[in-house]
Amino acid sequence: MSSQSNRLERWKTLAAAAVVRDVAEYIGFALLRFYRGGGMQSAAALTYTTLLALVPLLAIAFAIFSAFPAFETARMAIEELIFENLVPELAGPVRTHLDSFMRNASDLGAAGTIGLAISAILLLATIESTFNQIWRVERQRPFLIRVLTFWAVLTLGPILAGLTISSTSDAFATLRQTWTEAGLDAGSLDLGGGARDHVIAIVLQSISFMLLFMVVPNRSVSWRNALIGGVLSGAAFEGLKQGFGWYLSAFPTYQNIYGAMAAIPIFLIWVYASWTVILLGAVFAASFPDWWRSRNLETQQELGSARVLSVALSILGVLWRAARESGPVREIVLEDVAPAEAISQVLDRLQGAGFVARTEDDRLLVARDPSSASVYELYLGLGCASELPRIDGEVDTSDPHVHLLRRLADAEQDALSQRISEVLETLKSSGEISMRSSDIRAVGE
Repeated sequence: MSSQSNRLERWKTLAAAAVVRDVAEYIGFALLRFYRGGGMQSAAALTYTTLLALVPLLAIAFAIFSAFPAFETARMAIEELIFENLVPELAGPVRTHLDSFMRNASDLGAAGTIGLAISAILLLATIESTFNQIWRVERQRPFLIRVLTFWAVLTLGPILAGLTISSTSDAFATLRQTWTEAGLDAGSLDLGGGARDHVIAIVLQSISFMLLFMVVPNRSVSWRNALIGGVLSGAAFEGLKQGFGWYLSAFPTYQNIYGAMAAIPIFLIWVYASWTVILLGAVFAASFPDWWRSRNLETQQELGSARVLSVALSILGVLWRAARESGPVREIVLEDVAPAEAISQVLDRLQGAGFVARTEDDRLLVARDPSSASVYELYLGLGCASELPRIDGEVDTSDPHVHLLRRLADAEQDALSQRISEVLETLKSSGEISMRSSDIRAVGE
């Protein structure tokens, strides 16, 4: 049974109080991880980078819209959407300043435009790096792929957004016409104010954050885990807008102190609070699989030699079975093998030793036949085997402990002489590798 099914089945059998306790433990687990991972410092760094890159991002996006007159309506809709996500006290002054900045940016030459693009790319790179840290990913995307991806986001993102908004507008126009022709009141389709608007905003924001959490990290993220973080960030972001607006109206401290310049510190605080909410959602999405494992059978363990070998054999077992049934799979298939950080570290060692490889579309496969390699070769490739003291590549026979260390190394080699495939078959028959083929295919697709 897949991990998602296990979670649902277990919660169905629990009393409401036990479910609430589970949720409270999960919240505490994620908040502690956010604090220990320097979440507030990361939000501050992203705030600083955002201030430098916000104008370049908007200038590039709106310049692309200007090249396609058909997207003028979409441009206006996106502009309204951006400023609707600012509290009312900020929208007016910030919009005035940004409009002025973007007009100035449009007068730049080629060198200035390249500088703007670099600033925008740096923001995207900082976001990716922060998300990789949250998901405990040590391996960055290749530099060229990162640059090309960021450039594609900058150039194609506005076009896709324009197409989406234009298509949505056309769809609503067609729906209203059909509604009217059917003798129904088309006005009933208009969105009302109040709670309904907030619910719609939360839904749209949750979907956006979910996609952000799935796409940005350099690892496969389950849509279920991303949805948890997306809903949390979406709801918290809407609450932040309302609460921040109320605070500024009820306690106009910054306006009294800074006067006409109040928009600057308020905007800084708003950007910082927004990034804090987004990173909190990312941490909740990233920590759910680790929390689930820690509360069930095992807690986070230090990656000693025995633990590294155990995780490596489990990974190879899943990939070996997948190779025979469905081919290369995504990393998300391994989420039940060990905590995410352990999987990431051991995968890097397996790749370095040539036992695992990645395809061009970032899927995993076994790169070395398990029947042709011993467990000791794997142990050695993982960097776990005992090593003899050496000088210039030769064994240092003058070391007083060299004979003892040699006996230890020989004992390891003898004890681990079994073929990897034999061990994997044993794990499979004992239920240690228990994923069904349908689970592997479903997650690997």
